[in-house]
Amino acid sequence: MSLWCRLSTSLLPDLVGTIVSISCLSDSLDVDGAKVKLPSKLMFESKGADCAFKGSLTEAGTHIMRNYQQHLRSSWQSVVNNSNAVLGGLLTRHAWNPKRRHVTLPRKPVVCIERGQVVIDEAAFNNKCCGALAPLTNEGYQQVASLRSVEEMILFIRRSVCMIGGRIVDDASLSRLCQRYTDDARTYAALLGEISDPDCHWIQPT
Repeated sequence: MSLWCRLSTSLLPDLVGTIVSISCLSDSLDVDGAKVKLPSKLMFESKGADCAFKGSLTEAGTHIMRNYQQHLRSSWQSVVNNSNAVLGGLLTRHAWNPKRRHVTLPRKPVVCIERGQVVIDEAAFNNKCCGALAPLTNEGYQQVASLRSVEEMILFIRRSVCMIGGRIVDDASLSRLCQRYTDDARTYAALLGEISDPDCHWIQPT
């Protein structure tokens, strides 16, 4: 997946935050499009007193990092090349050829903090048919198509393009494709055929 984030160094432990601030030449770590490969893991259960996570934000972060730490090690080069982590990114693409990403559909977070406790939004957690969570299969496509929402289809197709190793360079063409696949009953195989077509000018290899 592509990682986009801005992390304030004030959230890090004092010594680590100071080192990162000096290295970044900034009070925040900015990552724009780093490639990170992470397997799907179920770390928080929405039901069951014995399985549900309860604790502080720090404990939640530690739990997540413990599960993904070994996988993140293999992605550190991409994070460095696509961030201001070293000398503010002056020696990498981050400073000389920055990427821009526009959020087309802000989504309600699945996990939030209430009175200092980590809380899982059950409705968002269980909404598996939305474009951001539906499986990249024909069943997943049919679930998203049933919502009759172009915005959800855009999220689903963006994920599909990333899955085949492509990137979208024309949002207008994407919107037109999503409109067709939202209005008419089609198949995921047909969708993959269109976005994999070498003549599809608005999708380029990453």
